[in-house]
Amino acid sequence: AEVARVVDAAFAQRRKTIRNSLTSSLALPAARVEEALIAAGIDPAARAETLPVDLFITLTDKLQELT
Repeated sequence: AEVARVVDAAFAQRRKTIRNSLTSSLALPAARVEEALIAAGIDPAARAETLPVDLFITLTDKLQELT
């Protein structure tokens, strides 16, 4: 369920970077989102549609660790 929430947030705002989509959709501080993205091995400037499913699972884990 948590992975689905992160995926929904990542795709909620088209044409935005994953960092900006997650920051606004999940109402988390940008620094925390960026830290989780980097820890998951994801470029914060990437767009959600370029990421494989397994990275969303890793990202969800990192977000949960940091929040």
